Amino acid sequence: MQGRLDAGAVVPSVSTPVEAFRRTDLDRDWLSDVLRKGARRLLYVGHVSGAPVEGGQSEDGTLHLCCDPGTADLADPVRGHRPLSAKDLLLGTLPLRADGEPGAGLWPAPPRVALIGCESGGDLRFAESFGLATAMIHNGAELVTATRWVLPTNFAFHQLAGLPKSVRPLTEAIVAVDTAHEDPDPVERLGRWQRDRLDRWRAGGGIEHSPLLWAAIPSIVV
Repeated sequence: MQGRLDAGAVVPSVSTPVEAFRRTDLDRDWLSDVLRKGARRLLYVGHVSGAPVEGGQSEDGTLHLCCDPGTADLADPVRGHRPLSAKDLLLGTLPLRADGEPGAGLWPAPPRVALIGCESGGDLRFAESFGLATAMIHNGAELVTATRWVLPTNFAFHQLAGLPKSVRPLTEAIVAVDTAHEDPDPVERLGRWQRDRLDRWRAGGGIEHSPLLWAAIPSIVV
């Protein structure tokens, strides 16, 4: 997981990019602490598990942080850790103990949130659409940018599409979202980048300009 929070919260510094993906301290308690301190915005880039549509439980969508499998919450452990679910973001610790706290108190969302991970914005696939994006809105976000489907990684573009390693489409998409969320009009800024990619695609651009990435990133504004 890699995250960025602005104003009043600083992601632990790293000497190399690889270290950001090898940390063990960026768990839900760390996230709760920095959000309570008043982060201006949140950018999450990492693994997301979408809930299966046939189950009908959109609240089972999860963010994968660095939480120990012994962490008490509402999601089942996965591969040696316990992910943070949309249900957790809504209910917090209320179902777990008598003095529990609601999710909005534990993880108050800043005004601008971006969740860049596979199907992080897949809420509307369900009849009752309460997933990660909706949870962030419930907890206070005014703008949520998330992804509708599974995103191809840079590695996939290199291995399957034969792009040179210097071309990093997913990284460019992440930077575009990050830049847009710094703009006074983030929706217009992100839309401008998406239209530029559409123009390049229609003009015969390469796979790096295909809708696989830029069309997967809508924004919800409340």
